[in-house]
Amino acid sequence: PWCAPCKKLSPIVENLEQEMNGTFKLEKINYDDNKDLAKSNGVVAIPVLILYKDGKEVWRQNGLADKATIEAAINQFK
Repeated sequence: PWCAPCKKLSPIVENLEQEMNGTFKLEKINYDDNKDLAKSNGVVAIPVLILYKDGKEVWRQNGLADKATIEAAINQFK
């Protein structure tokens, strides 16, 4: 709730989730409430986007990313 880049990124991925209709499932996790989970996933700064396929990490973006970059990553690992 306090992270300005996260606030900027959130509507981008939410809109993509709607536009891509079921291609991926968005899970937003509050870093402050889930520090152990963040640590176990190697998150040291926010925002971070992690794309998983079949339970394995296939793509990671630290910091802001534009819609085209995120969409390309999702399409690459469909």
